[in-house]
Amino acid sequence: MKITGCCWAFSVVAATVGINKLTTENLVSLSEQELVNCDTSEDQGCNGGLMNDAFQFIIGNHGYEDVPANNEAALLKAVANQPISVAFAAGGSDFQFYSSGVFTGECRTELDHGVTAVGYGVTSDGTKYWLVKISWGSSWGENGYIRMQRGINTAEGLCGIAMHSSYPIA
Repeated sequence: MKITGCCWAFSVVAATVGINKLTTENLVSLSEQELVNCDTSEDQGCNGGLMNDAFQFIIGNHGYEDVPANNEAALLKAVANQPISVAFAAGGSDFQFYSSGVFTGECRTELDHGVTAVGYGVTSDGTKYWLVKISWGSSWGENGYIRMQRGINTAEGLCGIAMHSSYPIA
């Protein structure tokens, strides 16, 4: 699996900044561009990369952990503690044209985009969702975020959100 574009860098930086803030109470700004430019041994800048390879580059000797694949309960436990880098399928037209509300549309599970799961919740009508930060800017979705349906009847989750996720260890 290779995530196309440079979204992998945005996902990794958001997760790394998040855990650093949670553990040190200091908000340190990190550069996605520096990661894209410098992490070239495994990742290929804007031609694609993987979040795990970027974590290896950033924290070298300290490591990262994978969330067990195809396990939304494990992902929920991880997101409760810190932002998590996740890969999912963002290529479908339903996803591309999302603007607000809980996304319940059609999507594949061919992972092609790196994002950051930052939270979860339940709407007033009982719909469970993931809160996901996207690298497409604040004009997309709900100010750069999407609420994706959580707890569907497939192990991989909607759009494959539970298939491949990881996080840095501080």
